[in-house]
Formats: sequence, structure tokens, C-alpha cells
Amino acid sequence: MSILTGSTGNIASEDLVYFFEECGVPTGIDYSQTIRIAEQVEELSFNTIESHSLRFEKIRRSMGM
Repeated sequence: MSILTGSTGNIASEDLVYFFEECGVPTGIDYSQTIRIAEQVEELSFNTIESHSLRFEKIRRSMGM
């Protein structure tokens, strides 16, 4: 989870986990747990995390999916 807004070369951990799992590469990391942690970091740091996965999950939940 990167909290360095505007930084180049950073990618959120949850995005990597999602990418590898979708490509068939097992990570052994619980994707849903990485989302929960990202939400907590975002809340505690008062920053918006630049995470595609986190953004997607928030939208998905708001749609009741």
C-alpha cells in the first residue's frame, strides 16, 4: 500500500496480489485481507491510497455486489 501520493514506480500491494492471482500465479496472500488493511491504513493516515483494487472494492460494495 503506497501512501506517497504522486510517486512514480510505486504499486499498491493489494494490486500486485490481485494481478498475480488473476494471472494464475498463487501468492498465498489473502486478497480480501489486503483490502481490509488498505482501508485501515487509509483511515488512519487520513490519505487516499492510490490503489485500483481498493477503489474497485469500494465501488463494488456501494453497488451491493
